[in-house]
This record gives sequence, C-alpha cells and structure tokens, in this order.
Amino acid sequence: MSNKQQEQTPSPARSKGSEPTLEVVILLVFGVFLFILGLLWFKIQTGELPYNPNSTYGLLLVIFSLEIITLGRSPFGDFRRSWTLIILGACMAVLGTVACLIPGLMEGFTRELVGIFIFAGGIVSFLQLAVGKDQARTWIRTSSIHKHLALALGLLYFIEVLVGLVTLLPSITTNTVTAVLYIIFGISFFYLAWCLQKVTRLNSPEEITASSSEPYDAKTDKKGSFFLFRDAHIPTVVALNFMFGLILILVAILLIPANMSIFTFSFENMRGLLLVILALQMLALGSTPVGEFKRSWLLILIGLAFISMGIISCIVPGLLAGVMVLLLAIWNIVWGSVGLVKIFLPILDGIRHPPAEPAPIPPLIKKMIVTKIIVFIGCIIFGISVLLPGYIPDLIQLGMVFILGILFIRLAHVLQNLMVQKA
Repeated sequence: MSNKQQEQTPSPARSKGSEPTLEVVILLVFGVFLFILGLLWFKIQTGELPYNPNSTYGLLLVIFSLEIITLGRSPFGDFRRSWTLIILGACMAVLGTVACLIPGLMEGFTRELVGIFIFAGGIVSFLQLAVGKDQARTWIRTSSIHKHLALALGLLYFIEVLVGLVTLLPSITTNTVTAVLYIIFGISFFYLAWCLQKVTRLNSPEEITASSSEPYDAKTDKKGSFFLFRDAHIPTVVALNFMFGLILILVAILLIPANMSIFTFSFENMRGLLLVILALQMLALGSTPVGEFKRSWLLILIGLAFISMGIISCIVPGLLAGVMVLLLAIWNIVWGSVGLVKIFLPILDGIRHPPAEPAPIPPLIKKMIVTKIIVFIGCIIFGISVLLPGYIPDLIQLGMVFILGILFIRLAHVLQNLMVQKA
C-alpha cells in the first residue's frame, strides 16, 4: 500500500487520453477492499456477521503480491523490478493463498505480517514524501492538482500508520474507531487515484518515469549480473497468467490433504479468491469472458463490482455463498466457450475459403493456440463442476485444477517468449 507514489506517474504508452492506468486501477482495488472492510466492521463487531480474519488478511497479501509483480512496488516503496522481487512477490501470493484456503492454519500470523507491512511502510513512505527528494514542496508550488497530489499522499501515509498500528495492536482502540479508520483509509486511496489520473492526463514529460511493466528489452539487461539481480522484463499479461496458474496449482495441492481430512479447506474462500484474480485480469488487461475490451471507466466499475463480491465472500463466510458459485461457474463457462469460438471460427473460415498461398504458422504461435484451446476446455469443465457439484468425481476435479494451473504458467511462458522474439 505504501508506495513511493511521488515517482509513479505512468508513461504515455500506458495512458491514452482518459483511460485509467494500471496504477490507478490497483489503488482503486485497495480502496474498495478497505472501504468494504470498514463498512462490514460495524456489523462484525456486534456479532451480527461472522468474520474470517485469516482469509481477509490473506487476500490482502495476494493483492500486495500482484502489485509487486506487475508494478515492482512493495509496501515499503518502489524497487527495481528484479527477479528477486518477483520471487518475493510469488512467495507472498503463496502465503496469502494458504491463509485464505485453510482457516485457522496461520491464526494471528497473517494479521501481524500485514500490520507490519502497513505500519512500517506508512512511516517509510511518509518520510520519503516529507524529506526524501523535496518533491512534495515542489508540487505545492507547481499547480492545483499537484497540491492535491501532495495532500493525498500525506493523508494516505498518515492514515496508513494509524491503521497499521491498530492492526498490530487491536486492543488500543474501539472497534468503531477501527471501522472509521478503515473507511477513511479506503477513501484516501480513491482520492489518490483521482489525483494520479488527473496528473497523468497532463502528460508532463518531467513527471513521467519509465514503466516497470513495459515489454522486454534485451539491451537494458546486464548479461554479466547474477540472474536474481537482473531486471525482470515481464509484461502484465505474462505476470497475471503466471500468478493465476501458481494459485491454481496451490489450490490443487492443498485439496489433497483436505480430501484426506487432514485439515479443513474453504471452498467459499477459494471462489472469492479466484473471482478477485479473474476480475483483476479484467481491470488490468481488459480481458472479459466475452472478449477483449479497452480499459474504460465502465469496465473498471464492472470489474470492481466483481472484486467487491469476492472481497465480501472472503471477509464474511457464507454471506454470498450461492452467488459466488453461480458467478464463478458462469464466468468460466462463458469465457471458455467464447474463447473456443474465437479460435475455431477463423480456422473453419480458412477451410471453407483456403488462401492461394497458405502462410506458415510460427511454432510459438502454434504452441499458444494449442495451450489456449486446452485452457478454454478446462475452464468449461471447471465451470460445470462448480455449477453442478457431485457430477464430476473429486479426483478428476483436483487433477483438472492442477493441469489448468500448469497450462496457465505454460501460456505465460509462451507469451513471454513471443514478446522477447518481437523485441
């Protein structure tokens, strides 16, 4: 949460007109998460709603990890997007996923870990803003929107320190004050997102920094450096496919001891987590079940609505159980069906109207097409198994989820190779 936002103005390549940037999208996701948590906290403290702290903080860790992997930003500020940072982000995603799916396994640990991230990160970022590079003072003298930006950052970091302290030491204040702090924290993310979007539209060259998620450029990589310290030139589409595959593999692995009754597995939290990841893909890539679209404000609102339902499902178990089953099933069935149609329609058209000189298909493109076909078929089967539990044996479902995870990572690898080839 506590990034060096004063250096994160997106590059023009990722900002076309009023189109929301990925930085703005992630800020909105954090804002929605905290705003919803604050609203639910009023009912949770009175016992009117059940509460699952493990999955709440676990989901927050997963969102942290996505920010680290896609933007190179940690709770303690911006870092060079090296392979070390990517690996740390993946480890955080694994930890958050386990906390989400296995209730009580890491009771208290995830809360303390998130509390440290927020509290320490808020202090570090506030100091960076105040005394780091004199940017806050410069902004105040620049323009009205820059004054808003400095105020938004200062407010966010100050509230972040308070929220981190309350997370680490919940007994130091009342539940009502905690709920209000969560709501104010969420609103501060919305305020910062608005400021960044306004600043981005100014297209001021001196404020624009290079994007950490731009396509791979072999010339910028130092071949002599150790692998873990090299820049990880991973586009957002590759990072998100890798993360989704990693989480699916982990789900399948955890289902094995759960089916042996070694520990309890929360299928509801799994559905909430998967819906959040799928909706994040929609927000980041414009990838919806019915096709690819430009990242517009309408798409952002729809994606945030899905993310909100996934967040509520993880915070309050049982509240949206039936809705989550229906949403996740329909999403996968429609996504898989539309994807297959889009692949096979051009193939059938080519068979009916063959070209005079057929163009050869590059091997990497063939691999991508075959991988996508299998992924789409697997998504349809997975959606049916979610919608009609009991009709597909548990062992087959487990194997299917594991294979889907492998395929998503395979797809990420093929996409990365394609982008390296084009560079």
